[in-house]
Amino acid sequence: GAFFVDAPSELLAAFQEVGALARQELVSCVPPALLAAKPGDVVADLCAAPGMKALQLLDAVGGDGLVVASEVDRKRLAVLVRRGRRSTAKGAFLALCADARRFPGMRRRTGWKQKYDRVLCDVPCSGDGTGRKKRSVIRTWDVRHG
Repeated sequence: GAFFVDAPSELLAAFQEVGALARQELVSCVPPALLAAKPGDVVADLCAAPGMKALQLLDAVGGDGLVVASEVDRKRLAVLVRRGRRSTAKGAFLALCADARRFPGMRRRTGWKQKYDRVLCDVPCSGDGTGRKKRSVIRTWDVRHG
C-alpha cells in the first residue's frame, strides 16, 4: 500500500506499524547487548513489554534460538505480541502473561525443566525517559508510580 504522511515522524511511525522499522531508545538497547545472547540460545525476557528488547534478543538468537517474553500487564502484553507478529526475525518467540516474581517453568516432553541460557529482567523504572519525551507526565507522576 501507499503511505501519505505530513511529517518524518509520521513516516517512521508508519514504517514501524508494518514491521519495516523498529525504533528504540538508545539506553534500551544496552541491556540486551550486555546480555550477549548467541545464536541458538534460549532466552527469557521478564518485564518484556513493549517488546523492543525481546525483538533485539530474537535477532541475536537466530533461527535456532527461542525467546520467552513475559509481561504481567495484559494491555502491554498485547503490544508485545503485535510487535512480535510483525517481526521478520527467524527465531521462535513465545509470549506469556506472567508475573516475573513467579515466572512459570516449562517442561519438555522428557520431563526435564527448560533451562535458559540467558535471562533479561529490565524491570519497570521511574519513567524518566517518558518524562523527557512527554512533559505532561511529569505533572501527574507520583512516587507510587516508580
